[in-house]
Amino acid sequence: MKAFVRSHAAAFAPSPTPSVTALAEGLAAIARLSDITHRLEAVLHRLEQDAAPARSQQGPADNFAMSVDELCRRGGFSRSLAYHHIKQGTLPSVTVGRRRLIPSAAAQEVLARGLPNAPHHADARRR
Repeated sequence: MKAFVRSHAAAFAPSPTPSVTALAEGLAAIARLSDITHRLEAVLHRLEQDAAPARSQQGPADNFAMSVDELCRRGGFSRSLAYHHIKQGTLPSVTVGRRRLIPSAAAQEVLARGLPNAPHHADARRR
């Protein structure tokens, strides 16, 4: 046991106290990093402010596609009506994973002309 303790004594010895110079250099490095961080945050803030008007002016054509929920919210019609037209083939859609998306060209057309109402369920069953 004594041999083990002697051979591993360096691992258990207290580390030497850092010099004042090393501490001062470390604090100076931290101050420089803090200054750089503040400058980067200011640049990021300006970039976000510049991009905000562009994001708010985007329309359906600026995106490849939009979700069914977004189309319904913008068009003022129900999800069931949109899914009815998707099922009938009158509203084109693309499935990406589990999401159903409407291509932007079709979305623009629907938002311009609207979606015709679906037949009532009783009428659809008689067919």
